[in-house]
Amino acid sequence: MRGAEAETFCARDKKLNSDYLPVLSMLFSELAAYYQKLEDVSSRLKMIDIMADMFREASKDEVKDIIYMTEGVLAPSFEGLDFGVAEKLLEEAIAVATGLRKEDAEKAYKKYGDMGIAAQELIRQSKLKRMNSKKYTVIEVYNTMNKIASTSGSGSKDLKIKMLAELLAGSSPEEARYLARYPIGQLRLGAGDSTILEALSVAFTGTRESKAELENAYNICSDLGYIGEVLSKKGIDEVRSLKVSLFKPIRPALAERLPTAEGIIKKMGGKCAVEQKYDGFRCQIHKSGKKIKIYSRNLEETTSMLPDIARAAIEEVHEEHIIFEGEALGMNEATGLVFAFPGDHAEEKETRHNREDRGTAAAPCRF
Repeated sequence: MRGAEAETFCARDKKLNSDYLPVLSMLFSELAAYYQKLEDVSSRLKMIDIMADMFREASKDEVKDIIYMTEGVLAPSFEGLDFGVAEKLLEEAIAVATGLRKEDAEKAYKKYGDMGIAAQELIRQSKLKRMNSKKYTVIEVYNTMNKIASTSGSGSKDLKIKMLAELLAGSSPEEARYLARYPIGQLRLGAGDSTILEALSVAFTGTRESKAELENAYNICSDLGYIGEVLSKKGIDEVRSLKVSLFKPIRPALAERLPTAEGIIKKMGGKCAVEQKYDGFRCQIHKSGKKIKIYSRNLEETTSMLPDIARAAIEEVHEEHIIFEGEALGMNEATGLVFAFPGDHAEEKETRHNREDRGTAAAPCRF
């Protein structure tokens, strides 16, 4: 077949099999429009519907990145991937993108109190805008932000400014609003994890009822982007099958507060076990052979902060693959007394000062 006949056959074949249709990437301008809608509404139910439409419009390969962007991050907290972009650096990037002075960007930020609105207004006024206009896809923006976060060492500041400025210079004022907010973690959408989970449920199962199952999966892997990716590509049954896995920390189950001890005992059925509360640093330890990672209550990796515990986990824990948790404490081996965990109380400050006077060797970490 050739010419028109071949074109007719291909068109008919594409209609019969949608797998042959090209996947169109979502433009960042489209995502910014959704973000503006989210910012403009206060009703949580409306936010869920807007976000569900946003996820449906995205390709399955974009869902994970869009979730991270909506959270204002590049990856889950346990991966430790930070933008490394301060407000001053962003002001410089805005100045370069608009051809204005850095002082102009500073004044705009002070005027609006919002880096996004400052960037939006300066891009709107910029004479360079028409020459540099581009149509960015969501994936292009996310990948560029990843490069910015991964840039380090000598000259990294200038390179970060250059990459941010190029993004901003090619953006519309509406896109600039969120491009400027994203790397400083201030999207101001008012959408938390719970709202995102419910929107994912609506988008890919057609009902809010699957939210509990999504939340359970999120609790055991702490990666909202991963949950969204699995759900969009493989469905709710695959999400249900997710299990606890090494080096994906489990979200801590925090206790519910009650006003009295009697109330606690009553809620527990009349009997409960009580143990001493240690004032330390909560640790969740993942071990696979000699590979150790320690995570904090906030699910940030803290292995390098606690070398004693990491070493002890390798030498003294004989299970090859294990996840366990506890409280890390500073201890005076001579007296057996535990140092108070650093805080704002005067007695805690005094403890720290005394320890510093004696030298830190007297305060090994115990678990």
